[in-house]
Amino acid sequence: MKHFSRYVRSLLSAAALLVFSLGLILFFALFLLQKTNRESETVSVTLLQESLNEQLELNAEALRDNLLTFMDQAGQSPKLLAALLGQTARQQGQLNRLQVQKLTAASLVANTLVSSAYVHFEAESYDGLDSVYAGISEHSSAQGTLEVYWVRESQGITFYPSPDAAFKYNEARDAFGQRDAEWYLCPKEQLAPCLTEPYAWELKPGELIDMISLTKPIMVSGKFAGVAGVDLNLDAFQRVALHLVSPVFAGQAKLVLLSQQQRILAASDYPEARGQYLDQISPELAHYLASGDEKTYQSGNEIYLVKQLPVSLVNTEWTLVLMLPMQNTYSTMEAMRSDLISRNTRNILLLLLVSGLVLSVSLVIAFRYVRQRESALSRSRHQLETIFNTAPGPMAVASYQRNRCNTTRVNKAWLREFGYTESQVLGSNGEELGWWCSDADRQRVTQQIFDQGGVDQFQVWLKRADGSVFLASVSGSTIELGNEKMLVMVYDNVTYTHHLQQQQLRLNRELDQRVKERTLELEQAIGDLEMAQQELIQTGKLAALGNLVAGIAHELNTPVGNAVMASSRFRGDYEALRSKLEQGMRRSDLMMFIEQGEQTTDILVRNLQRAAELINSFKQVAVDQATSQRRRCSLNEVVHNVLLMLQPSIRKSPHQVINDLQETIIMETYPGPLEQVLINLIQNALIHAFETQPGSIRITASASDEWVCLRVRDDGKGMAEAIQQRIFEPFFTTRLGQGGSGLGLSLVHNMVTGVLGGKIRLISQPGQGSEFELTLPRSSE
Repeated sequence: MKHFSRYVRSLLSAAALLVFSLGLILFFALFLLQKTNRESETVSVTLLQESLNEQLELNAEALRDNLLTFMDQAGQSPKLLAALLGQTARQQGQLNRLQVQKLTAASLVANTLVSSAYVHFEAESYDGLDSVYAGISEHSSAQGTLEVYWVRESQGITFYPSPDAAFKYNEARDAFGQRDAEWYLCPKEQLAPCLTEPYAWELKPGELIDMISLTKPIMVSGKFAGVAGVDLNLDAFQRVALHLVSPVFAGQAKLVLLSQQQRILAASDYPEARGQYLDQISPELAHYLASGDEKTYQSGNEIYLVKQLPVSLVNTEWTLVLMLPMQNTYSTMEAMRSDLISRNTRNILLLLLVSGLVLSVSLVIAFRYVRQRESALSRSRHQLETIFNTAPGPMAVASYQRNRCNTTRVNKAWLREFGYTESQVLGSNGEELGWWCSDADRQRVTQQIFDQGGVDQFQVWLKRADGSVFLASVSGSTIELGNEKMLVMVYDNVTYTHHLQQQQLRLNRELDQRVKERTLELEQAIGDLEMAQQELIQTGKLAALGNLVAGIAHELNTPVGNAVMASSRFRGDYEALRSKLEQGMRRSDLMMFIEQGEQTTDILVRNLQRAAELINSFKQVAVDQATSQRRRCSLNEVVHNVLLMLQPSIRKSPHQVINDLQETIIMETYPGPLEQVLINLIQNALIHAFETQPGSIRITASASDEWVCLRVRDDGKGMAEAIQQRIFEPFFTTRLGQGGSGLGLSLVHNMVTGVLGGKIRLISQPGQGSEFELTLPRSSE
């Protein structure tokens, strides 16, 4: 009985020992399993999340660089226009307004990134001819200021006139507090380039377009003269922004681009919310971005990794937000976790089922359990290794012991990039294998990692196994796994981006050089054009003097001939009187001689006075045509001299020219160019205005305190609209091959708008004649 009791006690002791041993084994197994799961999960989450965060940041910065490049290219047009117009404004040889209009259109055609281009000037700030161009809608407002606005539309580019110059000073504010004319007022006040907040522009009645404007001030002699700018249609701008983000993370990334006032410029999830405040569309996202929280952002059931970067642009700062959905990544991690939990559960049940077995069986089961845990850990490590190896960017893990780094892991992307084999890399480092091009760079990166615990996007040149080099953006951080300190490094090849930036710099330099060359060529062409114009004017003057000589010779023939006949008759009467005096003269003979003498001297005086008048007119016109000097003159005298000079041409035609000036108009002007203008207009009418029936050309004028309006009107056949649009173009003629050169009216236009300082307008309808209206200052500069 005692033996049995000892046996029972021994059995109980053995059972207790067995239970205790089994409990210890179970406790130790559970503790080891939990620790292994935690470590595996910690490593996987850390590596995966750091890799994704670094890739997200790199992609966000690349996207910001692309956006900055896009905006810089869009701003080239106003930059070049402002520079060119600022240099030529108020200068001799400047571009005329039609050329400015064409130059602005050409800049819009060349710059396909923008939707419209414009040039607007302050009053009297470009060429000082606002009063001359007032109401010319092709390029000027009703007040005469230079206003040019071109818009890109589906069928090409379209010019939109600006009738009222006051629109660019409108300080009324829209629903967002921005002035309606912020695009003009900002550069005027700041004297610097300005980028506006989004606003709605009514291009046509009832058609609102959301856009932003990039405007540069035009400075003339250090003073604000106007602006040159471009508009970016927000609809097209959003398409460009979403196109730039489409390759990021295989199209899974989402973009939100905000203005300085947190208004939406482009957004993947809110395509119709352009121009609205973000907190009105997505208050949760707006609050998250304002808080500066670095954790993940959750919207509904979706979790995102978020990176926001500032985008500095001229006078404002945008915010670029790039978000990566974590659903797929989290699904992989949850699957791994569920697999571990499932295996743990099965193993615990297995341990509980064998808890009643003998110690030896328990030991065997415990041994089997440990082996299974090792297998599970191996599989977990294999999964982590798979994730590590399939990461798209080159990654490496190194152990840090006693101031020495030894590479313990590299992924496949790293091996492909550097060209080494895994056996070459493991256990060594960059100093030994020589993949650092600069030992100084290696020391700086290493020192920063050890001092600060990591390095972020440090750009260095690295060397592959074959000796080729590439530019890498190196990021890394240290982590501690148990008692071991590990270093995780990510290498991003940015050689292509670096080459693109260098190419962009080279292209910018080439563009600047081309602009300078084109500017020089344009200046040379303008100089040649002015020289040709002066030669044409001089030729016209010589031709006019030739016509003047012929006309005066023809006109002098009559009075001089009459004077010769009268003097011959007087001499005959004198000889007859002398003969009668010798023979005995009667009183009646003397009275007849006196009467005939009075008639003869009257004829002589009248004809000689006519000849003197012709000679004086010839002298005055010849001086005016030869010198082109400004002087005080009578408009009536100028018209009289021109008609006198053209009498031979007028008499040969069946038409008549009527001088209908009713008042004496005194002007301080250039009579030579004015006479040449009248000659060309009258000759043009005599040649082109009439068909077969005789007609008339009437010259009238009216004057105010500062201006003279001179009209030359014919009652001929008139002109079609197509001819009127080209009438002042050089070398345009309707009598090609019949003696017409096409230069007469072109010279008229240049002299009126140039040296005479006025403007000319054609009024004509088919069948109702034509009228040229000249508006000239009474005192030319």
